[in-house]
Amino acid sequence: MDEWMCGPNFLHLNEQEWPVDKATIDQKHENLERRKTQTVLVINMTVTPIECERFSKWRKLVRVTAYVFRYVQILKSKLMKASIPEDDVTLTPAELEKAEHYWTKEAQKGLKSRFEKGEFKTLTPFLDNKGIIRVGGRVENLVTSYESKHPALLPASHHIALLITRHVHEIGHPGVETTTAKTRRKFWILQGHRLAKTVKHRCVKCRSAECKRETQKMADWPSSRLAPHTPPFYYTSCDYFGPFQVKVGRNKRAKHYGVIFTCLNTRAVHLEIATDCSTMEFLHVLRRFFAVRGQPAQILSDNGTQFVGAQRELREMISGWSEDELKDFCAEKRVQWKFITPGAPHQNGCAESLVKSAKIAIKKAIGFSVYGRL
Repeated sequence: MDEWMCGPNFLHLNEQEWPVDKATIDQKHENLERRKTQTVLVINMTVTPIECERFSKWRKLVRVTAYVFRYVQILKSKLMKASIPEDDVTLTPAELEKAEHYWTKEAQKGLKSRFEKGEFKTLTPFLDNKGIIRVGGRVENLVTSYESKHPALLPASHHIALLITRHVHEIGHPGVETTTAKTRRKFWILQGHRLAKTVKHRCVKCRSAECKRETQKMADWPSSRLAPHTPPFYYTSCDYFGPFQVKVGRNKRAKHYGVIFTCLNTRAVHLEIATDCSTMEFLHVLRRFFAVRGQPAQILSDNGTQFVGAQRELREMISGWSEDELKDFCAEKRVQWKFITPGAPHQNGCAESLVKSAKIAIKKAIGFSVYGRL
């Protein structure tokens, strides 16, 4: 009773003197009370009987699918104890059509949500009695097949779209537009033009049949273009451009022309204005150019014959030049005048290209307004 009221005697002692209980635990009995957990793994795998990505030909894919459907029909007939279809007969058009419709529906599974949202309103799509999304239109009265009037809608990302486009292209290897048009006789592939372009570009036969363009080896530059230690405009090229409408009076307008001088080494540009197309006016332009830039050693220019068939103003501009007067004037100034070959304007291309840049700059700065007297 005292032990029950006051507790055991070792409680009156220090904790260091308390007895130590060395009890042994049986792990087997302890594990029996634990909750047993079981690991359960559930994997959902959907395996298609035919993987279209493993096929490179549309015709082979359709025929293999048709044979698989025939095999399934034979198995069903054996289970139902019905008449078994012959398995050694060539595929019928109905079986091939059934295989095409199967892959069309498989490809359109990703389009049904977009079709319900109305993303293809411009194509006026609809569902036919076989559950295939087809393109509508206004050709219902056209005398042709149903598939031509209402082709099946297909996404470009599906593999059968590539197979169909490749199958159509390999029949004659036509161009991109023809391949797209022939494909749309039965299937309307979204972004079909881009897919046809890809097929055409990757076609080995088309690339080998393309005519190989002849390449021209460029000649070396003339010595006048490769003189780095000469002053600017030492070798110069000139050309006329225009005309420009200039206001010379209260109610009078005249045509003035621009003259461009460019250095053949530094590509520096000097612009002058000529009031008309005469040789005397051009000599005045040359005198102003010499006064500002100095006398060059050589001047390259057109001889005028390359402007045959061009605008009337340019023909009049060149017809007024006198080649003898220009050479005499330049000989006195110790300047060699060189005309390019007739019918070869590319020989003066360094000036022709800068004419375009000058016209663009003038147009951006002034626009189409009439110039004042210069």
